[in-house]
Amino acid sequence: MMKIEYLKPFYTKVTGNKLRLVFAHQYLSISKDNEIFHFIPIEGKEIIVNLDTEQVENVSEVFAFQKDNRFIRLPLYQLLLITNIHSFINPIIHKETKPIIEYLNDIGVSDKLKLTTNDQKSRKCEYGIPDKFKVETTNLLSEIMKFNKENLINKYLDDKNFDGLNDFMDIQF
Repeated sequence: MMKIEYLKPFYTKVTGNKLRLVFAHQYLSISKDNEIFHFIPIEGKEIIVNLDTEQVENVSEVFAFQKDNRFIRLPLYQLLLITNIHSFINPIIHKETKPIIEYLNDIGVSDKLKLTTNDQKSRKCEYGIPDKFKVETTNLLSEIMKFNKENLINKYLDDKNFDGLNDFMDIQF
Protein backbone atom coordinates (compact mmCIF):
# COMPACT_ATOMS: atom_id res chain seq x y z
CA MET A 1 0.00 0.00 0.00
CA MET A 2 1.26 3.43 -0.94
CA LYS A 3 0.23 6.64 0.70
CA ILE A 4 1.19 10.28 0.62
CA GLU A 5 3.20 11.24 3.68
CA TYR A 6 3.90 14.87 2.82
CA LEU A 7 2.56 17.17 0.13
CA LYS A 8 3.26 20.89 0.06
CA PRO A 9 3.40 22.68 -3.29
CA PHE A 10 6.49 24.78 -3.84
CA TYR A 11 4.34 27.15 -5.89
CA THR A 12 0.62 27.52 -6.64
CA LYS A 13 -0.95 29.71 -9.29
CA VAL A 14 -4.54 30.24 -10.38
CA THR A 15 -4.94 31.14 -14.06
CA GLY A 16 -8.53 31.40 -15.18
CA ASN A 17 -10.19 28.20 -14.02
CA LYS A 18 -6.91 26.27 -13.69
CA LEU A 19 -4.90 25.74 -10.52
CA ARG A 20 -1.27 24.77 -10.99
CA LEU A 21 0.48 23.00 -8.12
CA VAL A 22 4.23 22.95 -8.79
CA PHE A 23 6.49 20.72 -6.73
CA ALA A 24 10.20 20.97 -6.04
CA HIS A 25 12.67 18.48 -4.58
CA GLN A 26 11.28 16.77 -1.44
CA TYR A 27 8.03 18.77 -1.38
CA LEU A 28 6.14 15.53 -1.94
CA SER A 29 6.81 12.21 -0.20
CA ILE A 30 5.19 8.81 -0.42
CA SER A 31 5.53 5.72 1.73
CA LYS A 32 5.74 2.23 0.32
CA ASP A 33 6.25 -0.77 2.57
CA ASN A 34 7.10 1.54 5.49
CA GLU A 35 9.84 3.31 3.51
CA ILE A 36 9.70 6.99 2.62
CA PHE A 37 10.44 7.98 -0.98
CA HIS A 38 10.96 11.67 -1.76
CA PHE A 39 9.85 13.41 -4.94
CA ILE A 40 12.56 14.37 -7.43
CA PRO A 41 11.69 16.75 -10.29
CA ILE A 42 13.25 14.85 -13.19
CA GLU A 43 10.02 14.27 -15.11
CA GLY A 44 6.65 15.60 -14.00
CA LYS A 45 6.70 18.63 -11.73
CA GLU A 46 3.13 19.89 -11.54
CA ILE A 47 -0.48 18.97 -11.04
CA ILE A 48 -3.06 20.99 -12.98
CA VAL A 49 -6.56 21.09 -11.50
CA ASN A 50 -9.64 22.43 -13.29
CA LEU A 51 -11.38 24.50 -10.60
CA ASP A 52 -14.80 24.19 -12.28
CA THR A 53 -14.85 20.40 -12.16
CA GLU A 54 -12.16 19.91 -9.47
CA GLN A 55 -10.58 17.27 -11.72
CA VAL A 56 -6.87 16.77 -12.35
CA GLU A 57 -6.15 17.46 -16.02
CA ASN A 58 -2.59 16.25 -16.58
CA VAL A 59 -3.07 12.65 -15.44
CA SER A 60 -0.42 11.33 -17.85
CA GLU A 61 2.35 13.30 -16.08
CA VAL A 62 4.96 10.95 -14.56
CA PHE A 63 6.27 11.66 -11.06
CA ALA A 64 9.56 10.20 -9.83
CA PHE A 65 10.46 9.37 -6.24
CA GLN A 66 13.79 8.32 -4.74
CA LYS A 67 15.14 6.61 -1.65
CA ASP A 68 18.90 6.09 -1.70
CA ASN A 69 19.65 4.47 -5.06
CA ARG A 70 16.08 3.17 -5.64
CA PHE A 71 13.53 4.99 -7.76
CA ILE A 72 9.78 4.78 -8.23
CA ARG A 73 8.13 6.26 -11.32
CA LEU A 74 4.38 6.75 -11.09
CA PRO A 75 2.01 8.31 -13.62
CA LEU A 76 -0.24 10.85 -11.94
CA TYR A 77 -3.36 8.81 -12.73
CA GLN A 78 -1.88 5.90 -10.72
CA LEU A 79 -0.92 8.23 -7.89
CA LEU A 80 -4.54 9.42 -7.83
CA LEU A 81 -5.88 5.85 -7.78
CA ILE A 82 -3.64 4.13 -5.24
CA THR A 83 -2.86 6.88 -2.73
CA ASN A 84 -4.62 9.33 -0.47
CA ILE A 85 -3.53 12.36 -2.54
CA HIS A 86 -7.10 13.73 -2.72
CA SER A 87 -7.08 14.41 1.02
CA PHE A 88 -4.06 16.67 0.48
CA ILE A 89 -5.18 18.38 -2.75
CA ASN A 90 -8.78 19.25 -1.76
CA PRO A 91 -7.80 21.67 1.06
CA ILE A 92 -5.37 23.41 -1.32
CA ILE A 93 -8.09 23.81 -3.97
CA HIS A 94 -10.49 25.31 -1.45
CA LYS A 95 -7.79 27.54 0.05
CA GLU A 96 -7.04 29.02 -3.41
CA THR A 97 -10.69 29.74 -4.22
CA LYS A 98 -11.69 31.01 -0.75
CA PRO A 99 -9.95 34.44 -1.00
CA ILE A 100 -11.93 35.25 -4.16
CA ILE A 101 -15.25 34.61 -2.41
CA GLU A 102 -14.11 36.54 0.70
CA TYR A 103 -13.14 39.51 -1.49
CA LEU A 104 -16.55 39.48 -3.17
CA ASN A 105 -18.19 39.45 0.26
CA ASP A 106 -16.02 42.37 1.42
CA ILE A 107 -17.00 44.61 -1.51
CA GLY A 108 -20.69 43.80 -1.18
CA VAL A 109 -21.14 41.44 -4.10
CA SER A 110 -22.19 38.50 -1.93
CA ASP A 111 -25.87 39.34 -2.30
CA LYS A 112 -25.45 39.33 -6.10
CA LEU A 113 -23.45 36.09 -6.11
CA LYS A 114 -25.34 33.12 -7.47
CA LEU A 115 -23.87 29.66 -7.62
CA THR A 116 -25.68 27.38 -10.03
CA THR A 117 -24.84 23.73 -10.48
CA ASN A 118 -25.28 21.85 -13.75
CA ASP A 119 -24.91 18.05 -13.66
CA GLN A 120 -23.30 18.37 -10.20
CA LYS A 121 -19.96 18.78 -12.01
CA SER A 122 -19.75 22.18 -13.64
CA ARG A 123 -20.19 25.32 -11.58
CA LYS A 124 -20.76 28.79 -12.88
CA CYS A 125 -20.35 31.94 -10.83
CA GLU A 126 -22.53 34.86 -11.91
CA TYR A 127 -22.14 38.28 -10.33
CA GLY A 128 -22.13 41.94 -11.20
CA ILE A 129 -20.78 45.15 -9.77
CA PRO A 130 -23.29 46.62 -7.32
CA ASP A 131 -24.81 49.95 -8.39
CA LYS A 132 -23.22 51.79 -5.48
CA PHE A 133 -19.72 50.89 -6.85
CA LYS A 134 -20.31 51.47 -10.59
CA VAL A 135 -19.42 55.20 -10.60
CA GLU A 136 -16.37 54.60 -8.40
CA THR A 137 -15.24 51.69 -10.58
CA THR A 138 -15.67 53.68 -13.79
CA ASN A 139 -13.67 56.60 -12.35
CA LEU A 140 -10.92 54.28 -11.17
CA LEU A 141 -10.66 52.59 -14.57
CA SER A 142 -10.54 56.01 -16.29
CA GLU A 143 -7.67 57.07 -14.02
CA ILE A 144 -5.78 53.86 -14.70
CA MET A 145 -6.23 54.25 -18.47
CA LYS A 146 -5.03 57.89 -18.29
CA PHE A 147 -1.99 56.87 -16.23
CA ASN A 148 -1.15 54.06 -18.68
CA LYS A 149 -1.51 56.43 -21.64
CA GLU A 150 0.85 58.97 -20.00
CA ASN A 151 3.40 56.22 -19.26
CA LEU A 152 3.23 54.97 -22.85
CA ILE A 153 3.76 58.50 -24.21
CA ASN A 154 6.75 58.96 -21.88
CA LYS A 155 8.20 55.64 -23.03
CA TYR A 156 7.90 56.63 -26.70
CA LEU A 157 9.59 59.97 -25.96
CA ASP A 158 12.38 58.37 -23.89
CA ASP A 159 13.07 55.86 -26.67
CA LYS A 160 12.83 58.64 -29.30
CA ASN A 161 10.29 56.43 -31.07
CA PHE A 162 8.37 59.19 -32.86
CA ASP A 163 6.82 56.78 -35.37
CA GLY A 164 5.31 54.77 -32.52
CA LEU A 165 4.13 57.97 -30.83
CA ASN A 166 2.65 59.12 -34.15
CA ASP A 167 0.75 55.85 -34.53
CA PHE A 168 -0.42 56.00 -30.91
CA MET A 169 -1.53 59.63 -30.93
CA ASP A 170 -2.53 59.96 -34.61
CA ILE A 171 -0.58 63.20 -34.93
CA GLN A 172 2.15 64.31 -37.34
CA PHE A 173 5.55 65.71 -36.33
